[in-house]
Formats: sequence, C-alpha cells, structure tokens
Amino acid sequence: MPTSAPPNRLCFWPERQAQRKAARRGTTACEIDRGAFMQHYDVKLEPLPCWKDLSTATRRKRVTEMVVEIEAEAAVQRAEIGIEPLGMEAIRHQDPFSRSVHDKRSPKPLCHAASKAMWDRMKLAYSAIVEMFREASLMVKLGRVTEAIFPKHCFPPSLPFVRIGDVIDPLADAGGAARWVSWAPASS
Repeated sequence: MPTSAPPNRLCFWPERQAQRKAARRGTTACEIDRGAFMQHYDVKLEPLPCWKDLSTATRRKRVTEMVVEIEAEAAVQRAEIGIEPLGMEAIRHQDPFSRSVHDKRSPKPLCHAASKAMWDRMKLAYSAIVEMFREASLMVKLGRVTEAIFPKHCFPPSLPFVRIGDVIDPLADAGGAARWVSWAPASS
C-alpha cells in the first residue's frame, strides 16, 4: 500500500545569544524585534520505523487505540484510589506559580548504607559524636576549657574572652585538651 509523504513543519528556535548581545549593546526591549532573533528550521516528520510501511490512516488508528487504552488504565487506577480528575476548567483556574499543599518530598536521610545494621551503627556513632560535642561545648561555656574534649575532626565553638595574662597554650598535649599558661608582655 502506498504511503503518503510525511508533512514538513516550520519550527522556530530563539537565538538567545544574539538577543543578549543586542541587549548588551544598549538596545532597549521595545527596539528589539523578537522575530529577528528566531532561527527557522524545516522539520520533516517521519513515522516510526516499525510503522513505516503502514498507511497514514492505519497509523492514526493505532495511535488512537493506544491513547484510549492509556486513558482506560488511568480511569481504573483513579477508581481504585478514589481520585476524580480535576477537569479542564479547574486546571485553567489554577495559579501556575502556587505551591502544592501536599509536599511529596521526604526528609533527607541521615546516611546511605548497604544494610539496616550498617545504618543503625552509623546512627549510633553519629549520636555519640553529637553527645560528645555537646558535653565539650557545655564545658567551654562553663569556663572549664581544660576539661573539654571535642571529637576528632570537629570544629569547637570559639573560646570565651581571655584577659591579658591568661592564654591558652596553642601547643596543647596530643590528647586535644587545652591548658592555661601565664603570659605577660616583656618589660623593657
């Protein structure tokens, strides 16, 4: 059976770069002809390779059958869930910039793990680090800086104001505990 030639469509693609360059040159928006920045493309529409030998009427009939089948499946799914479609008028009256009342996002996970046991271990370790950090921060707030031991690789809070004469030794022992040393300016 002879197949009819596929239709050609004239499509337009915006040339954004040329539009930006014109705007940078100082051309105002009302002076810019939007049509001058549109590239014209002649798009030749072809049928699917598996339907290439079919007539146009047969292809249209098959597409129509597929659409009817998809709509029927969707109707069955909506009936099972109990959801009614909004309809064209309700969709038209919606504000396209409003946010959904029901957010589909779930909270971010604590971590990604290969198993539940590994996830539990990670949660326990994280809780221990948080608890240790909070205890050390409390010690610093109470002024007991020498007793504060922060977990490895944590950023301790800034230390309280220190009077001249009392300085924390920057070369603290390997355990990470800071110690107070006396310091006085050199007298001349």
